[in-house]
Amino acid sequence: MACIVSVSAQTNAPTDYSKIFKSDKEKNSYAVGMFEGGRLKPFLREQSNELDVNVIIKAFSDMLNDSMRLTEPQEREILSAFETQLRAKQVAKQQAVAKAGVDFLAKNKNQ
Repeated sequence: MACIVSVSAQTNAPTDYSKIFKSDKEKNSYAVGMFEGGRLKPFLREQSNELDVNVIIKAFSDMLNDSMRLTEPQEREILSAFETQLRAKQVAKQQAVAKAGVDFLAKNKNQ
């Protein structure tokens, strides 16, 4: 497994994780989950109206257990359509902002 995190030198005594986790496996798994969740968090927050985090967690679990409800071509089809939908919404937002700017300038032209 590739190194996930760069660890800096610690000057404090190490934390006793045995009070938090039952095993090193649990501790390491939780840290990897936090790391990966942190990488996804900005995207998920941005798409909170479009995505259900509980379904994402279910799909992640299904993928790890080889019990997916979709084939990989179906996954690509859905993601491609979703990306197109997100782009269209972004373009609509940009057009609305541009129109508001033009309207503002027109309204305040003589001032």
